[in-house]
Amino acid sequence: MKKTVHIRKSRLYGTADYTSALSCGDFAGYKLARIDLDEIENTTGAFCFFDPYGPKDGKPFTAEFPCGKYRPFALSVCTEQGKRIALAGLDGGELHKSVQWQLAFTDEREIFKLTHAGEQVGVTIGSGLGAVCDTRTLARFGELVRAGKDSFHPLDGVVSLDGSCAQVCALKDVRLPVFATGWGEGTYAAYVGVGADGRVKGLLCDFAMIAPPKAKESGQTVAFELEIDAQEAYEPDPKKSDAENNIARYTPIIQDDTANGKTLFAAYSRRGYAYHTAGKYNEALDDYLKAIAVGKACGDECDFAVHAWSLYDNAALIYRESGRINEAIGLYEEAKGISDTFYSGAYAGLIDIYRESKEYGKALAVADEMVAVRPRDPSAYLNRSEIYMACEEYEKAIADLDVLIEVYKLNESVLDKAFCLCNIGHTKEALRVLDTYLLDGRANEIYYNIRAGIHSADGDFSAAYGDLMKSFDVNPDYHVTLERLIESDALLFNFRNVVKWAARYIETRPRSEYGYGVRADAYMHMREYNDALGDYLHLVRISDDTQYIVSAVKAAVAGGNRGIAKKYLKVLRKTDNADYIYAMGLVYLHEKKYARAERYFASALALKEDEIILASLVDCLIESGNREKASAMLKKLVRIADGEDAFVRYARIARARGTSADALTREYANRFLDGCTDEGLLERARTYFAGL
Repeated sequence: MKKTVHIRKSRLYGTADYTSALSCGDFAGYKLARIDLDEIENTTGAFCFFDPYGPKDGKPFTAEFPCGKYRPFALSVCTEQGKRIALAGLDGGELHKSVQWQLAFTDEREIFKLTHAGEQVGVTIGSGLGAVCDTRTLARFGELVRAGKDSFHPLDGVVSLDGSCAQVCALKDVRLPVFATGWGEGTYAAYVGVGADGRVKGLLCDFAMIAPPKAKESGQTVAFELEIDAQEAYEPDPKKSDAENNIARYTPIIQDDTANGKTLFAAYSRRGYAYHTAGKYNEALDDYLKAIAVGKACGDECDFAVHAWSLYDNAALIYRESGRINEAIGLYEEAKGISDTFYSGAYAGLIDIYRESKEYGKALAVADEMVAVRPRDPSAYLNRSEIYMACEEYEKAIADLDVLIEVYKLNESVLDKAFCLCNIGHTKEALRVLDTYLLDGRANEIYYNIRAGIHSADGDFSAAYGDLMKSFDVNPDYHVTLERLIESDALLFNFRNVVKWAARYIETRPRSEYGYGVRADAYMHMREYNDALGDYLHLVRISDDTQYIVSAVKAAVAGGNRGIAKKYLKVLRKTDNADYIYAMGLVYLHEKKYARAERYFASALALKEDEIILASLVDCLIESGNREKASAMLKKLVRIADGEDAFVRYARIARARGTSADALTREYANRFLDGCTDEGLLERARTYFAGL
């Protein structure tokens, strides 16, 4: 059956300014850095762009390229996670002079995809690495992959598994240009650069890192007459979603009694993906399982080993999300038998399941099996190192991390190794190792955070605080840094900073209780009671924890909002006697009715021994002038929670007895600030103790 289709020109030609990117490194407002590699030879006039871990899917583009030498190149962009490859390709010498960028096809029938708005023409990458070469090199590389399919992949230990990877890999008589594909897996378009003279100048692959400005739509179309099959004859319903149209497209094919195994495998797979996208998980699971059954029966006819991993992963994911963990485990165990040198998802899935249930012994057994079966797979060592770290077996984790660093050049593992060394007390070695990460020119927020942890473990509070500030400067939204800055500034009694960090934390994690809680506590320390009350009331609305209601009562009373205080005292009276009695004690303490407050605190403690209630009792005794009894209660508090809050109450008693603020600051710094001597940092603490 033939059909004439009309395709918009904007879909057939690249609208981004790739010429500017190649000429001066400017691309949609971003500055790109060019990496040029050693030249390769095109001996066949045809180029392929493919996933090197699935070369069987590699197909040549329909465009003809002049034979001769081409220089592989990459253009990288700086991100918060380091450098990433945004564009890559092959330059015949004048690619920067291209005046037109034609979308590259591996089959002219791919043009039919462009009739559907949601469809994309491109090469699917599953490994996060792409390769470009002529058809002769692809064939030879495919032979190398098949020769080692049961034990190793030719790229194992050769290619750098780094987000900025751009290299020509020497594999026996094969020289294969390999690039990291942006953020990793995806379907990426390739374009043929054509000069003003009408000649092909080279090939460019766009890894969708940067969205170019939308070009003005001209409305012009190009007509193509194509031979189509039943699947392609389906006319999408514009009122339906892409998923609904795909379900309708593949259902008649599945119902066709004459469909062969290869056709059924593709139809079940694609309808399963459509059901999954539409949120029809039971139907998706049923199609995935049928696709697996058909694929196993067909084998090489439908390239089952190449495509099976996504079916197993998606089906197992549905099992896991529906709580059918044992069935997910069974599916992963079956998937482990698939003979494909790239697929490691079955092992990773099992490890995830056992880690989530804290069955570390089982997780480690799977990781050991993965290393034994796939000794050249870096993800095997990565998974096992993560389990060792979760079990605090840092020496064993370091052994696996060394493999990742030395053999696979995985620089991110340097951070984990430094973390492990710090945890076994080797702080100087940890700093030395950590600084090797900088040899790649990248100091990200994780680097500075780990560095702060090393300095803290080494007793250098000032250096640790400085590194946390650098981490914040690199990425002000990194929640781990924000949490540590909140903790550090709370120790320094710099509550204004705590409010600032907490506000940022709330912006990035608005549903978390933590940010609101620490900000409310900081407001209370600064006596900004209405602001504190606002945060506590928000926490009351989103949480069932009655402690927030107690805190709201305390803030309301301190801020003079007696109506709110009464409202929530009534709530407490219905829910928890201990919390209600404690809250009443707080009311009486604010009113300076010390004897009554003391009785209420003591009664609350009799019902529930709690450090917060005990701390309030100590406060009551200090304010009433009963320092002897306050000291006795403080000793009891220290036995339960000997932290900075207990020290503050000790300091209040000590100040009343004439101890200087300087002496208390030195004692506090030695106990809680790693012996910090930085006067700039200690000034806030000194001022705080002087005001007690």
